[in-house]
Amino acid sequence: MDTDFKRDLCKRYGYSVEYLHYWLAHPTCEACGKQESALPHHIVTRGAGGNDNEDNLLALCFVCHGGYHTKGWRKFCERHVDLADKVHARRFWEIP
Repeated sequence: MDTDFKRDLCKRYGYSVEYLHYWLAHPTCEACGKQESALPHHIVTRGAGGNDNEDNLLALCFVCHGGYHTKGWRKFCERHVDLADKVHARRFWEIP
């Protein structure tokens, strides 16, 4: 996906400039390393008070993103130990 397409999607769905910058800076899946369609995933969802800051985003391909949601974040952290600290830091973040 090119930059203009990503920018248009961010505008359409109300994502911030920070989200776009993270997406552009992380073109590969942080979990498996695949270069196919890595999208920023919110560790704490926006609906639960999460934001678009870098510490709340992971670039995940469709397969890893699906696994995160179907198997749960705990299993994801067991499989991807190098990302566990980032996920744990946000999962246990208290919403004011």
